[in-house]
Amino acid sequence: MARFSPGLFRILPVALFIAFVSNNFAETPPPEVPKERTLLAERYAAERLAVWQKRLNLQDWNIALVVSRASELKPKTLGNIHWDNEKKTAVLRVLDPADYKLPFNEMLQDIEFTVVHELIHLELSPVLSPLQRNDANRREEEHAVNHMADALLKLDRDKDK
Repeated sequence: MARFSPGLFRILPVALFIAFVSNNFAETPPPEVPKERTLLAERYAAERLAVWQKRLNLQDWNIALVVSRASELKPKTLGNIHWDNEKKTAVLRVLDPADYKLPFNEMLQDIEFTVVHELIHLELSPVLSPLQRNDANRREEEHAVNHMADALLKLDRDKDK
């Protein structure tokens, strides 16, 4: 019979919980404590960022993820991305769960939409950066990016059915 360290039995339940949560975000009941909701949403967003960064072939970018309160974002936005094309670095912000009014699982889906939406902006940046920007073409860009993000997420979610 093999010998086990007593510490293993203390760590095993925590490791199993983390594995369960990371594989079952959509099935996880929402935590009640706001800080726990924020941490869970941040882990979920980071996981989805890694997936979509690879799918959109943006692995050569160093993208930091920040969960931000609504007061840190422009009014009526759920996130943003700021980048440096030369350094291939970016900061992607998503709205903190404390500022959402959606049920937990819908909030996670919306956070994933924000991640995909902002990555599409990053992908389009070399094409759009040299253009003259105004409110009208920014609205058109947002409309197009929303449609692309919707289409990609629909394809992704339909394949799981």
